[in-house]
Amino acid sequence: MTSLKRTLAKLAVLAISASPAAAAAGTTDCDDCELDASNPIDRGQVDPRVAGTLLGNRLADALAEMKPLDATHLVTTWALSTDRLRRFAVVTALARVAPLGTRSVLAHLALDPDPDIRAAAHQLTATT
Repeated sequence: MTSLKRTLAKLAVLAISASPAAAAAGTTDCDDCELDASNPIDRGQVDPRVAGTLLGNRLADALAEMKPLDATHLVTTWALSTDRLRRFAVVTALARVAPLGTRSVLAHLALDPDPDIRAAAHQLTATT
């Protein structure tokens, strides 16, 4: 299990390393990103909705800087994760940035067993 703080930090590193300036400098390697969708996130003492929003906002920042295919892969693997926090973060991130495959991911999350995730996905689908 990875901590929320560490996952937020890794997404920040990913966003910075994916930027055009970093790519030109050759610093886009991110072997230790710990963004594996099968690894649950320990949110600590943070409310689940606040944690999901924080994580989603940081995820959106990272997605905006990533190559479209890499962003799509990250979004889809997190959308399929067993970790509720990752799925909630995807819905939050897609409200700000939309990589390829967004409609498919939202359709999947609209059927999520968690009512908060379903509601957020339905709301976002209605506005896009």
